Amino acid sequence: MKLKDADVSEPGSLMRRSTDVAGVCREIVTKTAVEIQRRKYVKVEGWEAIAVAHGCFAGSGETERVLDSERKLIGWRAQGYVRTQNGITIATGEGFVGLDEKDRHGNLTWGSRAEYACRAMAQTRAISRACRSTFAHVVVLIDSNLSTTPAEEVPDGGFSDAKAKTVTVEAKTIVLAAPPQPEDDETKRQRWITLCREAGGGLDWPAETVLSGSGKMPEFTKLGEMPQSAVPATKKEADALLAAIRQEAAQSTSKPAPKDQDEIPGLAEPTPPQDGEETLTGFVAVVTEKPTSKGGTKGGICLTPEPDQKEGGTWVNTFDTEDIESAKAAKGKSVACRVTKDNFGYKLVKHGILLK
Repeated sequence: MKLKDADVSEPGSLMRRSTDVAGVCREIVTKTAVEIQRRKYVKVEGWEAIAVAHGCFAGSGETERVLDSERKLIGWRAQGYVRTQNGITIATGEGFVGLDEKDRHGNLTWGSRAEYACRAMAQTRAISRACRSTFAHVVVLIDSNLSTTPAEEVPDGGFSDAKAKTVTVEAKTIVLAAPPQPEDDETKRQRWITLCREAGGGLDWPAETVLSGSGKMPEFTKLGEMPQSAVPATKKEADALLAAIRQEAAQSTSKPAPKDQDEIPGLAEPTPPQDGEETLTGFVAVVTEKPTSKGGTKGGICLTPEPDQKEGGTWVNTFDTEDIESAKAAKGKSVACRVTKDNFGYKLVKHGILLK
């Protein structure tokens, strides 16, 4: 739809036009809006939809580096615009991305990001800002609870108005406490490491224990180095992770390792390495096992130079259940393993574990 020349001077026609646009764009604007600190903000997709519904299009020019007085880079700037179908510019807006921007945890948002990402965000902010300067009233017509501040300009933790506020009522000052801050990712990770150790028997379940792909825990990951991606996001995931750890703890404590080599099943007689084989020596620090997609079992054996070593080590893989049991029985002991090596790492030769 295009505005006729005769309509430009008629406020009633212009507002009816805006009302029609609000109705057409309501779904895409509300569906793409994001909520930050209990307020909803319109993203660039919503602003562009409003511009198109008015018969216009929005875009951005090239970005440019912004330097301080000492010629040091401090950010990127872009100029956005809204133009009619005839190419007439009816609004402009500036988008800026600064290297000093921080997230809700106080970490630099763009300081470690690639330059192309910073330039792209500067252009996105410029487009949203240009559209906002022309079509902010349409956003209010769509939903009065929508903020007209472009979403791309809002920090991920919202603006700093979440601090303590004071309200005066009948000459008495009441201090309202700031809302509790959400638990940061590192605190969640450490809390779950503690819970996992407790589920496995407390001090008997050390941080260097490797979980066998339990829940979202990737294979061959030490409990003390649990990645953020493994932290449960739902109660179902949490229950599954703790149950898997309890099961592993029960299995590890129900089968005490024999003291003599003769009591350890599957241990090989001394055999020199064959062609294409080599021997790895060390202490069996960790043993893992998990089912494969083909119904078998995959095991991992971590060899360390010292018996109480907490970091490092060399991993050896095996798909033989007898060798997995032998490795479990030899845990904490010094062994020699006959292995082959390919692109996926070391692989244990069948019955290739020998106590030293």
